[in-house]
Amino acid sequence: IYDDHSTDGSYDTALAWAERDSRISVARGERRLGPTGSSNAAAAMAKTALVARMDADDVLAPDRLEAQLNALQQYPDAVLIGSTFDMIDANGRLMLRASSGRVGGDHPPIAHPSILYRREAFEAIGGYRQNTDYFEDRDLYLRIASYGPIVVVNRPLIHVRFAGQHALFNNLELRIKL
Repeated sequence: IYDDHSTDGSYDTALAWAERDSRISVARGERRLGPTGSSNAAAAMAKTALVARMDADDVLAPDRLEAQLNALQQYPDAVLIGSTFDMIDANGRLMLRASSGRVGGDHPPIAHPSILYRREAFEAIGGYRQNTDYFEDRDLYLRIASYGPIVVVNRPLIHVRFAGQHALFNNLELRIKL
């Protein structure tokens, strides 16, 4: 877990979890790095060949990692596995279900916090590029696709929380009827 100088108690919560589970490590830099810098810092902490990304406020499906590993077995040359996503509000209420019909084409609906990637490919393309904050995911997908295939699991493996902290939605009241 990399904490980018949060002010909501997340760092202390992460430290408490690390005390209970030796598999969890927590780091915090000397200053705020922003989206690309903190994502690169978190990736640099990884010691494994595969890296699964997630944001602190999102909710993953219990079988997310299993589904992504199964996809890697089916597509062994894939360098990134993502998934569709459901949108939830700040209280965890469903706002919008994933649409399986949107998978494919030039802009697959991959939730950034759903990705699992091969660290070798990530490092080969130079990770997240500076000055791409708030579109760092799209930039990463375009560059990593030159290294190998991207696979989209066509079911939501994550519930992405859209609340006030998301830069693109800060001034948008989203009302969707299900």
